[in-house]
Amino acid sequence: MRTLSWPPLSGWPTSPTELARKNAAHLAIPGATPHRVDTRENVYADVASDEDKNVAGECPQAQVESFIQLVNARNVALLLKELKAGTWINGFADDIFFALSLHLSEERLAKLLGCQTRLVRLWFIQAQTAIFKQHIKVSGGHGMCISEQDNVWRDLVQAFKQSHVVEQSGEWKKLSCCEDGRIEEAFAEALAANAEPSQT
Repeated sequence: MRTLSWPPLSGWPTSPTELARKNAAHLAIPGATPHRVDTRENVYADVASDEDKNVAGECPQAQVESFIQLVNARNVALLLKELKAGTWINGFADDIFFALSLHLSEERLAKLLGCQTRLVRLWFIQAQTAIFKQHIKVSGGHGMCISEQDNVWRDLVQAFKQSHVVEQSGEWKKLSCCEDGRIEEAFAEALAANAEPSQT
């Protein structure tokens, strides 16, 4: 039986019966996207793990566009703390790093994080893979095997990043999806908060 992974804001089904009802109603819509079809186990796992409800949990395109919502001073500060400590919490770190990587060049992100560009590249591959497995991958029964889904996901991500590059010069540019310097502001706030002496 196929069931759906619904966006958190629409109200998650709380029982298999309700899940099946919503699933049937959605699949009855002509052209319903298969990216919201999943196994029952994955739906319940998504419900349990999606506590902050920032990412919509929809189709891959919507996922890519919504990751910028995760960028704030608190999350950037936590990521910087983990990098400094040499830890990497899969899930959180992947999501935040991926959100940053979608809207910044490798060089700019490496400078903000205080690391080498090659590390940014490696971390991006890791984050992209983890996010596919956690948010995008759809179990069988809808006509596209996992490897094909993965290829579509990687192509989509690459096209999104490439849209920030001026074709002739190769210069990186900000777009409306970057939300007017939201990333730089988050880093500035996180670093300022970290520099302030602790209150005793």
